Amino acid sequence: MRLFIALELPEEVRERLGELCRGLAGVRWSSQDQFHLTLHFLGEQENVEEIETALENVSAEPFSLSLKGVGRFVAERGNGAIWAGVENSSGLSDLHSRIGKTLRNAGIIPDRRPFSPHITLGRIQNATDSRIHEYLDQFQEFQTTVPERREFTLFSSRLRPEGPIHNIIQQYEFT
Repeated sequence: MRLFIALELPEEVRERLGELCRGLAGVRWSSQDQFHLTLHFLGEQENVEEIETALENVSAEPFSLSLKGVGRFVAERGNGAIWAGVENSSGLSDLHSRIGKTLRNAGIIPDRRPFSPHITLGRIQNATDSRIHEYLDQFQEFQTTVPERREFTLFSSRLRPEGPIHNIIQQYEFT
């Protein structure tokens, strides 16, 4: 089963993010109900129960987040993603670190890429660079606050041509 650990976002924040999902042809925009902040991508895993048990031991303090601006990840084959930025937060960094340590102690190795907090808004399919730059300029001043987060979620993800389907496996309160 393909798994990831993320922070869910409240409806009002997902609605604000949804306002950014327009004005750029050649992007497959994510649906609002799929917006989340990935903490750790685990990929294909068979030991779901072990992961669920390990995550029960994570403790952290609640924290708020600020989202600011938009950007682009470029993939090797030239496509990539459009994202909303997440400002640095000691609470977020601490939670990411604690979850990673807990997983490694349980023998589960999360994705090794550096943590780059963001909210994926859409996948670039065939948008031109000039149009992408226009879009990024248009929404560079985007800003919103995410109310205090008190839990994280273990999700499964099933990939489909029209976009992934995410399902909640388990939610974990911080304290």
